[in-house]
Amino acid sequence: MKKIKEILLWISGIILTNKGNWKAILLCIITATTFWLFRSLNKDYTTRINYPVVFDFEQDSVVVVKELPSKVRIDVSSGGWNLLRSAYWFNIKPVSIQLDKPVETRYIPRATLLPIFSDQLNVLRINYVVTDTLFINIEEKTSKKVKMLVDSINISLSKPYRIVSSLSVTPDSLEFQGPRSQISQLPDTFVLRLTERNIDESFNETVEVIYEPSALVKVIPSEVHLKFDIEPYIRSSRKVALVPIGFPQDSSFYLKNRRVTLFFTIRENLTQNLNDTLYQITADFSNINYSDSTLIPRLIKYPEFAEDYFIKPIQVKVINAP
Repeated sequence: MKKIKEILLWISGIILTNKGNWKAILLCIITATTFWLFRSLNKDYTTRINYPVVFDFEQDSVVVVKELPSKVRIDVSSGGWNLLRSAYWFNIKPVSIQLDKPVETRYIPRATLLPIFSDQLNVLRINYVVTDTLFINIEEKTSKKVKMLVDSINISLSKPYRIVSSLSVTPDSLEFQGPRSQISQLPDTFVLRLTERNIDESFNETVEVIYEPSALVKVIPSEVHLKFDIEPYIRSSRKVALVPIGFPQDSSFYLKNRRVTLFFTIRENLTQNLNDTLYQITADFSNINYSDSTLIPRLIKYPEFAEDYFIKPIQVKVINAP
């Protein structure tokens, strides 16, 4: 390194002191360098290089689970020109390694690599293979058909909307293709999850099927069609008369309040269907708590198109007439 630095300083000194002849000096340097390069390339060298490899096998029926090795380190001897063309030139032709049984082949030892390289790199003398072993992880490609379910609980709807129809998904099953070890671990059902947030209108769209655990597994089809209807729901209430049951006929006991408030959630466009005959709340005397003279009203009749029922008060007072 010190010698090269001295030569460069000497050349720069000549150019600076002979500015009028710098073109001629530069031409001489280029010529001398060219002669030196050609002379050097005519000599024999021994070196280690990382040579590219490719694997030749039937790929339609198998899956490469782990990326295959792309280079092998070898120790070679040859003339400079051959080394330049074979190892350091552009568009180098890689060594092809034939895999007749890719699923059964787990590794390729050094002893097997040497004749492969010697046969295909005949312009170089392969002294030995430095890389010890090439590890192979290729599996048989297989498939499995699974039922598809929609994660309806976690569908994000804007308030006050709710789903009012069945969830229709087409097709209703998926085919998974990939390496046998991964396909064999798949469950019999696949849960489709919507990524859309705050849905505020009936849904009728194409949804992408995303399988995250492995990029080696292919899902067919990659998209499905999902459809469901939503409607706004409101919180409503009605005053309902209590129906006494089992009270003494002599009226020695009676209800302090004859009406309670029934709260519920209902689809907004069904509120006009409500009437008093649809509800019945009973107050059963046999359930009285004598310690505080109260009983709990029971909702025994109600329309199914409403939900989330709640009675207030949750207890009613029973009066004991003297």
